[in-house]
Amino acid sequence: VHLILALKDQGISVQTGAWIWGFTLGFSGLSQILGGWIGDKVPKNLALCFFGCVQAVGVVMATFITSVYSAPIFVLIFGLGFGARMPLGTAIKGEYFGRKAFGKVLGLSMIPMTLLMMAGPLVAGKMYDVYGSYDGAFYLLAATAFIGSIGFVFAKKPNPMDFQSNNT
Repeated sequence: VHLILALKDQGISVQTGAWIWGFTLGFSGLSQILGGWIGDKVPKNLALCFFGCVQAVGVVMATFITSVYSAPIFVLIFGLGFGARMPLGTAIKGEYFGRKAFGKVLGLSMIPMTLLMMAGPLVAGKMYDVYGSYDGAFYLLAATAFIGSIGFVFAKKPNPMDFQSNNT
């Protein structure tokens, strides 16, 4: 939400910031194909960890964009991490919990994500008001994303027998 304003504070025009964000989203769209392909080749939890960490590095890179010449580094790193992890996040839910629980698990997993997406811009805005820069908010977001991504290493496919009642 605050990327274009952060870029403006770093000397990038709003129009150029919008182009940077547009290219980032375009590249992330292409990266979804790569993420889906990789998810079929390696364990999805490890791929999610990797691409989540790449995205976290991309968030940090956003604080270093001071010209259009440094923007492509952000576009590639953040776009790759953000895009590639999208299909993996959906696919791992299906792989781990199956068709019968897919909707429920997907819905429940959206609750914390939605709450954080609501709180994130408010926290970033408040941090900007207090510190005069978005850097701290971006570093906090990157640290949170990095820690959350490391958590995927420990995700193990549940035993289907754990979901069956004793009566079946």
